[in-house]
Amino acid sequence: MLLCKNLEGYENLVQLGVAAYLEGFYRKPRIDFELLKAIRRGSWRSRLPAGRGRKPPAAREIRLREAARPPVRELFGEGHFYLEIQDHHLDARIACVREILRLAKSTGLPLVCTNDCHYLRRNTPAPTMRSCAADRQDAGDTDRMRYDTSELYVKSPDEMKELFRHTPSAIENTVRIAEMCHLELEFGQPKLPRFPLPEGHASPESYLVEQAQQGSSGASAPSRPRSSTASTTSWASSAIWASRAIS
Repeated sequence: MLLCKNLEGYENLVQLGVAAYLEGFYRKPRIDFELLKAIRRGSWRSRLPAGRGRKPPAAREIRLREAARPPVRELFGEGHFYLEIQDHHLDARIACVREILRLAKSTGLPLVCTNDCHYLRRNTPAPTMRSCAADRQDAGDTDRMRYDTSELYVKSPDEMKELFRHTPSAIENTVRIAEMCHLELEFGQPKLPRFPLPEGHASPESYLVEQAQQGSSGASAPSRPRSSTASTTSWASSAIWASRAIS
């Protein structure tokens, strides 16, 4: 998990998201260590690399220790890298948390507790309704996706303190991280990152028109052909609007 503590970190996260989709997409958007190094300023990291608990114990331990290597820890600096723990009363997660606690003790890395939130209140039908609607299934279907726990709701501070009473530092560090966050966004103005233009393009408009035309080639329905002039006019209008929006 990457968090931003200031505007520079926020802009870095935006560019990370773009790069993850355009350069690192494999089933899901992904980023690697080299990309993290390029955007390290203004961000920090908490990491639970084996959080899903689906890997064998030996594989989980290797991944945990790999994530805690000095190069990864030093990337964000002292006090900006935490080991994340969660407790949703799942056996696989409990085993993983034990490994993380051992790793924290052996490396001296600080802990932080978080809670995966899929719905607001415990024992609500909302997650069932949502998953059924998304997968086009009925609540009575035996093969539909089901949550293995009822703990994925927004917990109160008192509930979190009770849940992680054995690791009070993990609770204290949530406050410490929040106090380090000083992100202030100015609303009313676009906050899109600026990307350099490729060679051969004098303006964003010309580049946008070229990309739009290349992406739409052959996309028009046969029953509704569009002339080159009409298409170019449409792309030019979009380019001018986009240029004004980001300027």
